[in-house]
Amino acid sequence: MTPPPPISQSVVESPLRIVQPHDGLLAVARRMPAFLFEMHQSPDGRGRVRHVGEGIRSVLPIDACEAMADPERVLAMVHPDDIARLRVAMSHAARAVAPWEDEFRACDGDGRDTWLAVSAQPTPQPDGSVLWHGWIIDITERKRVQLALTESDQRHRQLFDANPIPMWVHDRLTLQFLMVNDAAIAHYGWSREEFLAMTLVDVYHHGADDGESGEGGPPRSGDLARPATAHHRIKSGRVIEVELTAQPLTWTG
Repeated sequence: MTPPPPISQSVVESPLRIVQPHDGLLAVARRMPAFLFEMHQSPDGRGRVRHVGEGIRSVLPIDACEAMADPERVLAMVHPDDIARLRVAMSHAARAVAPWEDEFRACDGDGRDTWLAVSAQPTPQPDGSVLWHGWIIDITERKRVQLALTESDQRHRQLFDANPIPMWVHDRLTLQFLMVNDAAIAHYGWSREEFLAMTLVDVYHHGADDGESGEGGPPRSGDLARPATAHHRIKSGRVIEVELTAQPLTWTG
């Protein structure tokens, strides 16, 4: 009886069953504003796309077959102001064998920009090339909201700075000044840098009998939804009576 070969030489054969994706799943993948990709990057930096998901058509004006046949067409869609930065970030991630996370704009040819986010993992190959697996997703709507919030914040800051009434933002726990407007600087006499190095305690006249604080200091909790009076000390040392109104707000988290 012939003994069986060592395990290291054994070969187990079984029928190969190819599972085709369900038509419904393919339809969902095509509609999703995202696609998976696999790209082989040679040592000289040139890339060859091995796989692109069907969802690319919902993100870029090109289909998967076209993208795999001519990767340069995809690169040509990247906004000119972003392409150099993307190449540098990708090269850095490849050298560090670290995930590549980035955001960039793509031009659709009709003058409209699409914001995309890429997340990919590099796998170094023995010949010095790199195999990339990742996904790209359309984040245009998210960026639109972010930009709108940024513009809104800038408008509010401009209104804050230009307000003729002295205003400031301070941390509710530490009482540290976080922001002061030009009117406060002119009214109190301290420069912006001096203000931001101070706390609310520094402007209160200690020992004054102020209505909102029995100890004559700034309140550490609660709103001043209704105006209240207090005594503040300005830079010259003079004590002034002021009317205060305050409300809590979320400030950079």
